[in-house]
Amino acid sequence: MTRTSLHTPGPVNVPPQVVEAMGRPMPHHRTETFQKIVEGANAKLQRVFQTNEPVMTLATSGTGAMEASVCNLLSPGDKAVVVSSGKFGERWGQLTNAYGIETEIIEVPWGEAVDPELVAKTLDRVRPKAVYLTYSETSTGVLHPIEELARIAQERGVLSVVDAITGLIAHPLPMDDWGVDVVVCGSQKAIMLPPGLSFIALSKRAQKACAEAKSPRYYLDLRKALKKWEAADFPYTPAVTLIMGLDRSLDLILDDGLDATLTRFVRMSDRCRAGLGELGLEAYTSSPARSLTVARVPEGVNAKFVLDFVERNHHIRLAGGQDSLKGKVLRFGHMGYLKEDDVEAALAAVKDALEASRKQVTS
Repeated sequence: MTRTSLHTPGPVNVPPQVVEAMGRPMPHHRTETFQKIVEGANAKLQRVFQTNEPVMTLATSGTGAMEASVCNLLSPGDKAVVVSSGKFGERWGQLTNAYGIETEIIEVPWGEAVDPELVAKTLDRVRPKAVYLTYSETSTGVLHPIEELARIAQERGVLSVVDAITGLIAHPLPMDDWGVDVVVCGSQKAIMLPPGLSFIALSKRAQKACAEAKSPRYYLDLRKALKKWEAADFPYTPAVTLIMGLDRSLDLILDDGLDATLTRFVRMSDRCRAGLGELGLEAYTSSPARSLTVARVPEGVNAKFVLDFVERNHHIRLAGGQDSLKGKVLRFGHMGYLKEDDVEAALAAVKDALEASRKQVTS
């Protein structure tokens, strides 16, 4: 069977060193052997999140960490502001509504970054307990100004909660220096693992809110997770093999260095946008993320034809649009085990697909 290379916003290609680590004999999760692995992974996560506070690992997808940041910080009847500029910003609103939170949604047109002044005015008017933000909006490829938004929230005593699922590692996010209260991430993105883990870091203010919140919670109760984190343990059975892979993946990231990794994402995304421009494809947003590149499909080109052609003939899997963007955009992920040569391969494959699409139309 021919291997398909994943150039999607997740899941991603996993480095062979990480695959090897996950294939080792599995220790029992209540042993000293596994505890040492967890201790190492926890310390490395703090370095990646650039925080001195706990970074907890949950056996969920990224949405699980998003939900945990709602039910652990807020109580029914509390107020929250949500910035929604795509499918995953919308998810914040769906989660807060599910827990009976009085939610004010700042609707931002898809493809645009939020205006910080609008957020400031909304926080002043609503006076919420928390504001829920998205760093890199995976559905549109938009990057929001999180450093400025976190400062605005901090000045008003509002908890800032950031979905960094495709933001972390690919973009600067020094949690403590920027004063971000909660950062959530998922394993199947720039952390270069299969799906199945999520991560949530809490500032001291967020930990206090967690202790006081009245929302119902059980499996996602971060009070339990915080206590166990101090002992390099988990309240429930963890995803042992994924955590073994996590420890190795974090080694790879930190050995390269966060700055060098950021530079690699800049090179890949810049080259991808330039190459797509050479093919006549227009970037979807003027505020682009580095973790993925989103381009409009040219008039008269069938997006599904391009996706299927690239996978069938070049064994590269790209992603299409979601919801209102279905059939209108192509999404090129730069996360996971990918290098600049892989960007060139994807561009060549799309060029081939576009030529085939035009021939199909004229024949």
